[in-house]
Parts: sequence; C-alpha cells; structure tokens
Amino acid sequence: MADRTPNEAINTLLDPEFMDLISLPPPRTIISSKSDVDLLYRVAQTHFRLWVDLTNGDYDINIDEAEEVFYYCSTCTDRHHFSRDDAVIRAIMVAGNYYTFASHLLVTLPMGGYKGIGLPGASASDLTNIQEREISETGHVWSQRLLENYVSALQCARLLYLLRRGVVEMRSRLDDLEVAFAHSLLGVFHVYQDYVDSNGFCKLGPDAQYLIRYVLSYAMHLNHTVYHHPANPWNESHTQGAFSALRLPELQLIAERRKLAVDRYGIKNLEKIFEHQLALLVQSFGFYVVGTRIGERTIDLVCISGDPSAPFSFLLEAKTSSSAYSLPAKDERALLDYINESRMALTTSPPLAFVLVVGPSPSKTLKGKLKKLEAKAGIPVRFCVAQELATLRENLVGPTPIELIRRKVIEADYLVTREDLAQISRAVDERKAAQASLIRAFMSTL
Repeated sequence: MADRTPNEAINTLLDPEFMDLISLPPPRTIISSKSDVDLLYRVAQTHFRLWVDLTNGDYDINIDEAEEVFYYCSTCTDRHHFSRDDAVIRAIMVAGNYYTFASHLLVTLPMGGYKGIGLPGASASDLTNIQEREISETGHVWSQRLLENYVSALQCARLLYLLRRGVVEMRSRLDDLEVAFAHSLLGVFHVYQDYVDSNGFCKLGPDAQYLIRYVLSYAMHLNHTVYHHPANPWNESHTQGAFSALRLPELQLIAERRKLAVDRYGIKNLEKIFEHQLALLVQSFGFYVVGTRIGERTIDLVCISGDPSAPFSFLLEAKTSSSAYSLPAKDERALLDYINESRMALTTSPPLAFVLVVGPSPSKTLKGKLKKLEAKAGIPVRFCVAQELATLRENLVGPTPIELIRRKVIEADYLVTREDLAQISRAVDERKAAQASLIRAFMSTL
C-alpha cells in the first residue's frame, strides 16, 4: 500500500483481495472526516459486508489450512507471519476497523443528499440478518456479538442524533431509543469483558483485542456524538409555567397503571398525577378547573366554561386501573352522592351539564352501567378513554369551541369515542379554512 498512489490505495480499499485486506494501514491514513461522503459511504458498505462474511465463515480465502500467511506491514515495514486462522482474525480486525471508523463519521451528516444518509449496515433489515444468521463452524461468535451490538448502537445513534436536533419528526418515544442505545453500548462492553482479562490480554490474540478495544472506543464516541449538544437548549429568560408539566404521551400510561408510569411516579402517586395532568389538559381547552379537597371522598375536578357565550360546568372523575374500567358498585354510589352534593353546593356556578369519567379502556358492561347511573342522577354521565382527550389536544389547532365540546360529549352514546372528538377538531379545521379563504379573497382585492 505504501508504494501505491492515493487513487490506487482507495481502489484497493473498496475492492480488496484477502492479502490486500490484511495489509491495509490504519483507517486514518486513507480516510478522514474531510473525505468525500460518497467515499465514506462506499468504504462503510464494503467493509460491513466483509466483516459480516468473514465473521460467518462465508468469505472464500483460498488458503490451505496448513499454509502460512505473511505480509509486509506498511506501518512498521516488518514481515509478519500468520497461521490461516490468525490471518482471518487479522482480516476481521481490519474490516471492522474500517467499517467502524467510516460509519461513525456518517452519523452527523444531514438528511438528504447521498442516499439520504441511511448508514450502511444500520438498517432494521441488516440488523435482523446479523442476529438471525447462523454462524458456520469456521465462524467467530465473538465477532458476531461485537458487530451486532455496534450496528445496533450505530442505528440508535443515527436516529437519536436526528431526533434530538429536530431534523426528523419523532414518531416513537425518545426514551425507548435511548434504552436500546444504552443496551447496545453495554453489549459492546460485555464482549470486551468476556474476551479481555484484567491484565488487558485477549485469549483470541492481539488483533481481536485491538478490534474489541477499537469498537468499544468508537461506541463511546457515538455516545458523545449524540449527547454533546442538548436536545432542548436551556433558555434562561424563559420562566416555565403550568403547561410545561403537561405530558400528553404519558396520560394513557398513567391511566392504565403501566409499569413505566408506576416506576416513574410510584403506585401511590398515580391518582394524584393523573388528576393533575387532566386538570392541565382541560384548562388548555378553555375551562377553569378547581380541584376538590385532597384526601376526601368528593368529585376530583369541577370544570367551568371560560366562554361567556357557552355558560356551563361539568364534573370530571379521574380513574386509573390496570384493567378495563367497569364502574364498580362503590364508585357508582360515590358518583351519585358527588353529583347530588355538587348540585347543592354549586348554586352560583353555571348549570351542571354532564359528568365525565376519564380512565383506561372501558369494560364491556360499562355502557349499561352508565345508562343506569344517568337515570338515577338525572344528568348525562359519560366515559372517555384518557388517550382520546390527549389526541384531541394534539389535533386541535385554533380556538377551542367549548359549546361544541359540550354538545359532542352529551350526544355521545355513553362512551365518548375517538370519532366523537375528531368531529370537534374537524370543525375547527373547517372554520380555520373558511377564515383563511375569506382573508385571501379580501387581500386579493387590494
């Protein structure tokens, strides 16, 4: 390699014979962060395939079992001798080095341009193929583990880098990706832990040791690449208010007492957290919300319309349950008492329009029970899945039609569905479109 021109060196790098591969110099001597994106991509693609095939024993080496391999090192100029097996490990090390180095340089490149900068080897299908591919008798389990965990870390790093900077829309929870990223980094470390002893010696030889250390160091580099810029830069002049605490993606998890919510808030705090989140959510729709006294058996929230043209109030009962909510007898009796007490207490407030129970999914018997409760209470009683309210908040862009909310809740067939609430957001979209058309028509006359 030392006697070749730069173009010849690159051509060899992109299509190396086995003897060329084991004699390649360190990656930094041929490619760098200043290299052309196309070159980095092709290097990563070539050496990913080489790493996979060498690891699985699928690469045709054309060397007899007893044959000795030697090459002249471009770094120290000495002549190195290898057995066939050691030469294969040397080739795995070189291919792994080049793939690791080239791919980590591609993580920070913007979307678009060359192949959209989806990283070679870091697609879901590539990772699945690595995980499901059976290694032959001549394969290397240690290398497969290293490759699998690094590719998983690379995939997560690329997505996290783009998501945390707002380059692509977040369609999954960032936490899930961060957990997967952490597990992948730990997986790389476990390979190091299993094959390198406390004195720094690797039972597979110096080339395997070098690759394991190299991949571990660049896995840590990926971690720095993702997190060295904050996802949400701190604005010292901004004072956080109540709505900064609104966590719409968590609402249904809390309602269903999912493990993630229980681990985060504690089982004893879920009811209080759920009530607080619902209070913020309802206030965002334009209602005044008053919480009743904590620790006493009363309705959770009293909600009063903030629209003078639509004067009404409603009672909101927050329910969390790990199973479908069925309105047990004790809840039915308590709700009936709350309704009667509220009618007597809220004499100066706008008229009570309905009672809304918000919780997890409804049981098959809930609709019938609500119908009976409504007959006893003499006021509409409805149930809504927490997620549907969160979805309405996400979809509703524009002034909230409070009267329409009242009408759609009352018109619902005891269970307020996604379609019932979607009609509200569609009505707002239609009004917004009508206003936009009116303004454009007016502006065109000027």
